[in-house]
Amino acid sequence: MVPRLIDALRAAGVERGARLALAVQPDVGLGLGLAHGETIVCSATDPGALVGVIEAELQPRWVMWSQATAAVLVAAGVRVATCWDIAAVHRLLFGGWRADPARVWALLNALPLDALPTEAPLDLFNLDPLADGDPEEPVRADGYLRPDWASGAWATSPTRLARWAALGAVAADRQHAALVALADSPHALLTARAESTIELLCAELSADGLPMRRDVAEAVIADIFGPRPRDERDTDEQRRR
Repeated sequence: MVPRLIDALRAAGVERGARLALAVQPDVGLGLGLAHGETIVCSATDPGALVGVIEAELQPRWVMWSQATAAVLVAAGVRVATCWDIAAVHRLLFGGWRADPARVWALLNALPLDALPTEAPLDLFNLDPLADGDPEEPVRADGYLRPDWASGAWATSPTRLARWAALGAVAADRQHAALVALADSPHALLTARAESTIELLCAELSADGLPMRRDVAEAVIADIFGPRPRDERDTDEQRRR
């Protein structure tokens, strides 16, 4: 399976640095979103391992909806080199901190935020004519994301993972085009990549912590502020320093 998958990705133009959208859920599988709306569905109990093989062979720029995807990979012991973090790029393009998929998709499609659909149950005061649309399609007839998909229903099957990844590929393409169009910000694209890399780093630091040698840190601080005051709580070893 794996050699065929790598061959298929190479045939689709996936190579080092090329964007490849990913949606992954442990014990369910992973979905890959390619150019022109193509998808690859992979059922796997250990999807992180499969991502690791693709990373080693092709090293694409992984398109992720948010840092949460990187966190799943880190938890599985997989570290990727580069990514396109849709949430991070959204903050760069539109400002603010909120970057959930529903908001990201709406703004990329010039849809009013005050009409974002919710998962409120239907009743006499909440009649949504689009609520009975195809539940396997993440985008409603009015262009908004289905609220159940936006809140996590995309992760319930390998097929849905692939559809979610394909949507991520579309979102990344539109973000890329918007950044390129910023004539007065020639470094916008580089900044987007840098911000995405920071999201990868944050996911890794959340799992590993910040490596630090205490003696080196104290020496740096002492150079600036002077030696640290000692008191009766210091250990004998600290007093001897």
